Amino acid sequence: MAQMKEELLETKYDGNVFARLFAYVLPHKKSMLLALLLVLLVTGVDLLKPMLIGYAIDEAIEGYDTPFEETAEGEIAGDVTEAGEMADDVAAAGEMADDATASGDMTDDVMAAGEMTAGEKLYSRLIYYEETYYLVKHLKEDELEALSAWEEEGMPGAELVSGDSLQFSLAGSKREALRQSREELLALRQPHRRILARTAVLYALLLLFGFVFQLWQNWLLQKTGQDIIFTIRQEVFHHVHSLPLRFFDTNPVGRIVTRVTNDVESLNQMY
Repeated sequence: MAQMKEELLETKYDGNVFARLFAYVLPHKKSMLLALLLVLLVTGVDLLKPMLIGYAIDEAIEGYDTPFEETAEGEIAGDVTEAGEMADDVAAAGEMADDATASGDMTDDVMAAGEMTAGEKLYSRLIYYEETYYLVKHLKEDELEALSAWEEEGMPGAELVSGDSLQFSLAGSKREALRQSREELLALRQPHRRILARTAVLYALLLLFGFVFQLWQNWLLQKTGQDIIFTIRQEVFHHVHSLPLRFFDTNPVGRIVTRVTNDVESLNQMY
């Protein structure tokens, strides 16, 4: 009876072994390329999520400082008028002009709107002071820049005249801002609410697409890996059956079973 020999284990890297194992991937190259594409899509979805959140914060939540263009009657034009949900005090600006003109008691702000020269644009803009929103009307483009600089300086000289009025100096002139109620603020910021709603829908779609791509990628990789392992098991099984009986006399049965089962299962970590 032939004597059993102990197997000599080698731990050094063998590039030929890697090449032989990689050959099992070639029949599944389409699946692997699709899995690589899905990895790129998942990465792209993950990168778009914080970009969408930043866009919503900059353009919607913190976008209250976006100026609203006024019409010749002193009303706010643009998205607010198109939405049909203008704030009550902004809609009343034109009515106040008519009433004040009839009585000969027009305020300075309304007169400024009525004296707007051809081609000159006036704007209204929200400011945030002590956790309250105020609306400044009849601002020119250079005054918008001065207003932004005044806010960055910490709003020096701002004074609450009453619960509904904030007075301050801007470019050497005294200006007044009116406090906005919840209904008025909702109407003025209707464009920002639409941006926020669209961003929320897009973010939900990104979550859905990310889940589908991730699920598809995992399923594809697992299926491809199991198909490769199945092919290797079949080849090892047929190879063992083709060996002569003398091979089984000189090699322990446990070692052969380990090669067919455990060692092949270890390759599953690679695929």
